[in-house]
Amino acid sequence: MKKIILGILLITGNSIIAQNLTIQEILNLQKKDLIGVEEYLSEKDWSLLEIEKATDEKLGSVEFAYKKSSYKNEAESFFYYFYSDTRSRISIQVQNKEKYNEYLKSTKTLGYKLVANKMEDNRIDKVYQNKATTIIISIKARDYYGTTKSIYSYFVISNDDYDYNFKEDY
Repeated sequence: MKKIILGILLITGNSIIAQNLTIQEILNLQKKDLIGVEEYLSEKDWSLLEIEKATDEKLGSVEFAYKKSSYKNEAESFFYYFYSDTRSRISIQVQNKEKYNEYLKSTKTLGYKLVANKMEDNRIDKVYQNKATTIIISIKARDYYGTTKSIYSYFVISNDDYDYNFKEDY
């Protein structure tokens, strides 16, 4: 009986510790270095999928997944950390509309203001900023074998990075 109770506690304890991220956690991770991001996500039960080292020509990248399927390239969320010696960028993709709404509400609650937007084929982009950080939210419709799925992406960068590399696109 004690073994059964211990087993239940271990299983439920793991599911409580393993969690998707909040907007505040994402914003905090954007300020960390690669090792800090990897250790934080590993503690949250995210799986490391791919690593590409930074070069003089391009940013390095690291990809993680949360609740990744063993059979398909699907997960509840994908997290990308892009880095160089001078900057870092974060992108997170979710397919859950409730998570998208939670992130959007948190973005506004944290004081981010909508400063730009655009619509392209099957995609809406919204740019939110505060004094130091830009969040670009993209909503994309994708066709998967005859059914349409929405993909929600959050791209977190510094305002300087946005002004220099992305602003004229919006």
